[in-house]
This record gives sequence, C-alpha cells and structure tokens, in this order.
Amino acid sequence: MVYLSLVNARSENFEFDLVILGGGASGLLVIDQLLDDPFFSTWNILLIEKEEKVTDDRTWCYWEAGEGRFDQLLTCEWKKALFKNEVEDKYFDLSPYTYKMLRSSAFYKRVYGRIRESSGVQVLYSEVMSVMDTSGGVEVQLSDRVIAAKKCLSSVRDLRFLKNIKKYPLLQQHFVGWFIEVRSPVFDEKCVTLMDFSVDQKGNTRFMYVLPVSKTEALVEYTLFSADLLEESEYEAEIMKYLDKAGITEYRIVEKEKGNIPMTAYPFHHKNSKNLMYIGTAGGWTKASTGYTFYNAMRKAKALKEFLKSSSDMRKFTNRTRFDLYDRIFLNVLFARNGLGQHLFSRMFIEGNPITMLKFLNNNTAIAEEFDIMAAMPTWLFLKNIIKPTS
Repeated sequence: MVYLSLVNARSENFEFDLVILGGGASGLLVIDQLLDDPFFSTWNILLIEKEEKVTDDRTWCYWEAGEGRFDQLLTCEWKKALFKNEVEDKYFDLSPYTYKMLRSSAFYKRVYGRIRESSGVQVLYSEVMSVMDTSGGVEVQLSDRVIAAKKCLSSVRDLRFLKNIKKYPLLQQHFVGWFIEVRSPVFDEKCVTLMDFSVDQKGNTRFMYVLPVSKTEALVEYTLFSADLLEESEYEAEIMKYLDKAGITEYRIVEKEKGNIPMTAYPFHHKNSKNLMYIGTAGGWTKASTGYTFYNAMRKAKALKEFLKSSSDMRKFTNRTRFDLYDRIFLNVLFARNGLGQHLFSRMFIEGNPITMLKFLNNNTAIAEEFDIMAAMPTWLFLKNIIKPTS
C-alpha cells in the first residue's frame, strides 16, 4: 500500500483507473472484492478517506446462511433469537441462518492489511470538497488540488436533500446503545433479542435490541423507526428504565454507540452519471425497510466487481427488483401510521414464520412466499399504498 503525501506530491498530476471516496464499510467492501480478482491487478486505484480507521466506531450485524466471508472476524454469533411484544415472547431457532456481529476494528485491519500487501491500491488521507463527472472521467476536488480518474465510486454525499422529497417519505433508524458489563450472569449468550416491543411506543415504532456477548456482557440498544430524532438523554433514560425493569441495576458502561440511518425508497441510482456512482447508504445500499446495510453492501460490492469488468457506464448499475417496491409500500405505511410498527412486526414474526421473514428481508423469497407474507398484513392499509407511483 502506498500512502500519498499531500505535502510531498502536491504539484503532481495523478491519474487513476478508479478513485473510491470514503473508507467506510461500502468502500472497503468494494476494495476487498476487487483485490480478489486478477482482472483488476493492473488497475491503479485510489482510496480517499479523511483519516485512518482503526477503532470500533461501528458495529455491523446481519444474518446469513452457512459460512460467510468475514466469519473469522466476528465478535459473536447466535443461532437462536427472541421477538417480543407487550403480551408475548417468541423464541425461535434461526436455522439455516446465523445472526452475526462484526466490530469495525477487525474489519478495518483485514482490508487495510490487504491493501498494504497490494501494489495497485493507494490511500490518501484528505477531505473531499466536491466531485464532478467530466466528459472523459471524474475530477475530485480536495482542499489543495484536483485528482483526475476514469471512474469514481463515492460514499461521500450530503443526504439532507432526502427530507424535502415528499414523493419518498423519509424515516430514520436512530439509536443509542450501551455495551455493559454486570457482575452476575444475567444474559443468555446463545440468544439475540432482535426486537423487544414491550417498551412504551409513544406513538412511534420503538424497541430494544439486545446482543449478549457473554453471560455478563451485552450491547443494549434503544432503537426507533421514526421521522424525528430524540435528545440523547431520552434514549439513555429508556435504556436505564429497561435494565431496571429486567432487574439489572448494577452494571458498568464499557462503551457507547449511536447512529442514524436513513430509511427511504428514494431511487438513488438516478443521481449516478456515466463515470460516477454513489455507493453505501449514499447509493441506496441500505435495506430501506429495516435500515440494515452491511449484508446488502456485501452483495452489492460483489455484483459491482462483475459489473466493472463489462460496463463503462455507471448509470447501468441499477439492479432494481420487486423488493424495492415492497420496501416503498411498507415505508409509506410506517411513515403515515408510525404507531403501527409494533403491530406490523408482530404479525410478521409472531403470527408468521420468522425464518421466512428473515429470508424476505434479505430479498431471497419466492413470490409464493411473498403472497403468504402479504396475506398476514392489514390488506386495506397496504393496498392503499400500492397504487402510489413507484418510478
């Protein structure tokens, strides 16, 4: 890996086959895929990131069947899950899936290690001011110079524009989580709590999410699917209330995390151009109806690797499916009737087959299975949203 120096190389003109803006999950997942393939061994690739990433600044969770690409890096994995509402607890075996937790430091170490061993990928730490598609490529404006490249993949994008697009309602998956330690064994380390709706809904879709790493350690997270964020103190007050109700009064907060992920069916690919493609959350790689991103990004990165071999027009990488329509309908319903979230998810996971639901949320179901899921939903509510325009 070559680190470009802004001080020593300021006046030089660098040309790259591909520049990737942002060294988060999506940018590194793409690089990890490209480094697998000899086709890209002659490409000159530049990764631009504001600063070196080495810490656990992210926790990514996902479910998949069988062995996965990053299994050796996992912090924890679970074969059993719990869905809970105010009247019922439903435990279920996750087979054929495993629910997986990946902390970011291990992921960064792996991919940056592979970059160091490669000769075709360079890293530049700088802030991107703008990016523009020119007639023959792209120009990336940094604070003190311009980088020229044939193609660009960017996860750097101001997403505030989404709030003003009425055609595509915007919800947020927003949360605060505490990694806690307790003295006595109180957690079932073999079972992940995917959604606990026993908390006060307050007119929204609110739930607790519990990831036990051991009998005495867990990530306890208060999550909402709603339009508006809360004050940080409100999330933390709900976590304290939840722990107190569970009889957990003595604990140590080891680490805190918080996040805000846009949930929207906006067609992000419309903003791509011939030489510039947005990736990650900026490119619509987040699963719109759940806010899960990492598993979707893994699949997108793999598909993008094959796409780059055969196409020179980034606008052709759309990959829209019927699942995008399902996401849009569900988001329209949840936006209009945000307090119904507990009811809708309970129908999916308690009244329905939770494994089929996980398969559906990974975009892997057959149409017959999807009809069964639809039959469990309030038909009048969803039919009203099907007739809305989807282009």
